[in-house]
This record gives sequence, structure tokens and C-alpha cells, in this order.
Amino acid sequence: MLLIVVIGIFIIRIVLIGIIVRRIIGAFMNQKQRADIGKRIRVIREELNKTQIEMSKILKVQQSAISKLEKGDITPTVDILLALNRISEKSIDWILCGD
Repeated sequence: MLLIVVIGIFIIRIVLIGIIVRRIIGAFMNQKQRADIGKRIRVIREELNKTQIEMSKILKVQQSAISKLEKGDITPTVDILLALNRISEKSIDWILCGD
């Protein structure tokens, strides 16, 4: 029982850290920076020869989220950044900052 409680607390902390990081990333980015990240996300998708629908299934998000990410309408979550890093071998630094 104690193990279940500890695991639950750990999961809650991970989720809260993700929310905090997303808010921090979003707070310091202007539209152009989000658009640049979106372009790099599109580069990853195209290098993998995936459609937005296929990419949405890989990242476990709706297709509209992929579209919004690529247009720079929204910032990627920590989970999306980690998944993009894992499937593309592009660094999170490159995804967020380029070069």
C-alpha cells in the first residue's frame, strides 16, 4: 500500500513539473520563437516521412495539436519534447533553440 502511495506522489510531481516547465517556456516565448520551434517540429516530421495524422498517433495527441505546434500557436509539452527527441534523435536544445 505504501508503495502505491509513493508511486502516486511521484507521478503527481512529474505532472506538476511538466505543467510548470510548460508555463515557463510559454511565458518567455514570443510568437516568432514559437513559430521557429514549429518549423523544427515540422522538419522532424518530414524527415520521418510522417503525415500530421501519423505523427499525432506517435505522440498520442490530436492531429490539430500537431498543426498548432507546427504553426507556433502552442508550445510543446515536456512529454512532446521528450518523444520528439526519442523518435528523431534531435536534441531538445535543437528543437527549442535551433542550431
